[in-house]
Amino acid sequence: MALELYRPFVIARLVQNGYAANVKGARRLIERNRPEVWEALEGVIGDRPVLLNRAPTLHRLGIQAFEPILIEGSAIQLHPLVTTAFNADFDGDQMAVHVPLSQKAVQEARELMLASRNLLKPADGEPIISPSKDMVLGVYYLTMPQKAAHKGDGRVFADMDEVELAYALDQVEVHTEIKLRVKTWYDDKNVRLPEPQNRMIDTTVGRVLFNRVLPEQVQFVNKKLDKGGVKDLIADVYELCGQDITTQVADRIKSIGFEYAMKSGTTLAVADITIPPERKPIIDDALKAVELVLARLPPRLLTEQEKNEREIAIWQETTDKVADAVKKHMDPDGNLSTMATSGATKGGFSTISQLAGMRGLMADPSGRIIPMPIRSNFREGLTAQEYFISTHGARKGLADTALRTADAGYLTRRLVDIAQDIIINEYDCGTRDGIWIRKADDVAGQSMQSRMYSRLAAERILDPKTGEVLAEANDVITHELARRIALAGVTEVKVRSPMTCELEHGICAKCYGIDLGRGEMVGPRLGGRHRRRPVHRRTWHATHPAHLPHRRCGFRRKFRHHDRSPARGGNLRSAQAAEGRSRRGGRLAARCASPSRINTPTCAKSASNTPK
Repeated sequence: MALELYRPFVIARLVQNGYAANVKGARRLIERNRPEVWEALEGVIGDRPVLLNRAPTLHRLGIQAFEPILIEGSAIQLHPLVTTAFNADFDGDQMAVHVPLSQKAVQEARELMLASRNLLKPADGEPIISPSKDMVLGVYYLTMPQKAAHKGDGRVFADMDEVELAYALDQVEVHTEIKLRVKTWYDDKNVRLPEPQNRMIDTTVGRVLFNRVLPEQVQFVNKKLDKGGVKDLIADVYELCGQDITTQVADRIKSIGFEYAMKSGTTLAVADITIPPERKPIIDDALKAVELVLARLPPRLLTEQEKNEREIAIWQETTDKVADAVKKHMDPDGNLSTMATSGATKGGFSTISQLAGMRGLMADPSGRIIPMPIRSNFREGLTAQEYFISTHGARKGLADTALRTADAGYLTRRLVDIAQDIIINEYDCGTRDGIWIRKADDVAGQSMQSRMYSRLAAERILDPKTGEVLAEANDVITHELARRIALAGVTEVKVRSPMTCELEHGICAKCYGIDLGRGEMVGPRLGGRHRRRPVHRRTWHATHPAHLPHRRCGFRRKFRHHDRSPARGGNLRSAQAAEGRSRRGGRLAARCASPSRINTPTCAKSASNTPK
């Protein structure tokens, strides 16, 4: 594969080094697989990177550049941390490989498109290289405490080198509880200190081994790390240490995660799935409750819808009770519990509840909940009727993937069409206007702290208790400043927004704020592309509302409580918000008396995210 891609450059190198007199002779050498060919290939392969593209390319991180390495075999070997950006997995995915030809293309690929230079999601500014699956399992195993006694419990160590030596000599185990004197940036509640402190802490050997791969600026992390914890840690490393160190740290976390996932011996058997004894009595009580509700009231007093609603309420409560019983009888240090709580598996604990408890209520193809629940679990097996009911979601998902992806693609094109003329023309328009971001408007996954990040303060922000100035007007609100504002108890912040920019053509850099894909102030770039991947993912996850991606996008949040599913017009609502149309055909913008009166962060954020 590599020889075919780099064939023109190999031919040039063979002629240049004197192995062939002309192009024809060089081609003959390649056909005969002479050793000189592989020597020339190794020489030219370092001159230019390759571009990898996985279809469908829904956002700009679907194409990234890599420095190639020659290997034996016919399959492309990809770094595990970049699979999230490509939405790829290792079950036979196909990727296109391109070689940049001109020196200008090579320079652009190395400076802008290398995977090591694209660590943040353009949609929300969060790290996109966060470890997952086996890597998370290994890190969780290293940092988790265990109740059982271990070799060397209670020993005291002067530094991390002593701990590592004791572990190498087999004097302590991974989960041995120890006391350690160490320089740490965090207090006992894992809150970051202004300066590091040398003190004695209670920790485990595994946490010491994990901290050895971290830079000094984030040591000593003394807590159990699941998938979310590792993601937050990488975000902190990026903010404190920069792009290059973050790349190295993420790679080291990947390596240690794989190593200890293997050493943990975590595996799964059917015997690990224990069905709680309370399950049958709970389900029997629910059946009696349903009969009692229907028997108490005459049929004429209840409509079919009211009857279904009462049944659904009973079965939802029953499903929760069975799930609690499953959790109660699980071994907290067992393999199944470790895999679920670490975040290494999809679905978390809900999947275990379906394995050992009951499957619960399902939805029909139109989205309505079927009042007849699946009372069996996967451990015992489903009846024929239950199996048929459970296939509704799978069939609907496949149909939506085929039929609605085209609609999502069309919406993407319209969003780009709207946003392409909104460009950064000046650094500052000089406005004092802005929008209010209020804590009262918080919704799940969209806290005030996350919404104010990347903005510029429109006016001075004061601590409500002490009167201390937290930020002056036009200060960039970074992650650290957003944390300080949230901890101070500030309930509303006025920030600059593209909605209130006073520039006649386009918008200014200060009203736009930080370019989330780079973590720096925006430059002269176009936007609209970053909405594309969430729109497509929304179609693909149509049957799983819990799996809908919560993007940092205002017009998505505006209609979240009303139109979650694309089947109910979710993408249509997004298009109406972006194009300024109401559901009844009117214009949203016509109802706004003046930009200064727009104080709902969800409405304002829609415009702020459109140019991105």
